[in-house]
Amino acid sequence: MKDFLDVLLEQMDQPRSAHDEAIYLNRLKSLATTAPPQRKIPSRGSGVPLRATTLKTAPDSRLFQSRPDVELFFYELKDEQAEPRWFRQAKDLDPLRAFGRWDPLPGEAQVLETIAMGADLYSLKVQDHDTATLQYLAEVGVDYGVPVLLRCTSEEELARALFVEADTWIGLEAAVAVPELLELPIFENRQVLLPYGNAEEWTRHQLKQLILHIEIIEEPQR
Repeated sequence: MKDFLDVLLEQMDQPRSAHDEAIYLNRLKSLATTAPPQRKIPSRGSGVPLRATTLKTAPDSRLFQSRPDVELFFYELKDEQAEPRWFRQAKDLDPLRAFGRWDPLPGEAQVLETIAMGADLYSLKVQDHDTATLQYLAEVGVDYGVPVLLRCTSEEELARALFVEADTWIGLEAAVAVPELLELPIFENRQVLLPYGNAEEWTRHQLKQLILHIEIIEEPQR
C-alpha cells in the first residue's frame, strides 16, 4: 500500500494553481524535515578513488551486499517503474552508505521532493538553469543539509558552476574532464565527480587536487 509520501509525490507533474502550489510546497517542506537523517558521502583521502553506481531497480539487500566496493549509490527515478519510497527503503536495507538522486531537477518543488524521499545528494544540470537559479536551487539543499551535484558538459557551464556559493559537488562530463582544467587554483578543495572511465587518465599529482574521484557505473537492467 502506498504511503502519504508516495501519493503526494505522484502529484509532482500535475498542473496546480498558485494556491495549490503553495500548499504543496508547504507539505513538502514539512516532509523534508522528517526525512531520514542525511548521510555524509565518505572521503577516502586525497587521490583515492571513491566508487559510485547508478540504479534503476527497486532496493535489494542482495545487490547492496554484492557491491562492497561501492560507497555511493545513485537512484535514477525518471521511468514509470521508479517509486519515491525507494530512498527510504534503501536506507533501511543498507544502514551505512549514502544515496543520491541522479535525475536533473527543474525547480524548488523537485528538490524538496528529493529531500523528502530521503536522498543524501541531488543533481542539477547546469545547462538547464541560469546562474541565479542554480544558486537558489543549491541553497534550497543547503537549508536542509543536502548537497547538490552540478553537472557540467562544457567549459562555459563549468565556469558558472564554480561560482555557485553553496555546498556543491562539481560533476564533469567527458568533454570538460581534462587535467589542465583540474589544475586551476579554483578547483582547490572542491568536491569533483568524474565520469566512468577517466581514472586511468590522471596522474597521482592531479588526483591529489581532488577531494573525491568517483566512477559512475551504469547498473545492468534486470
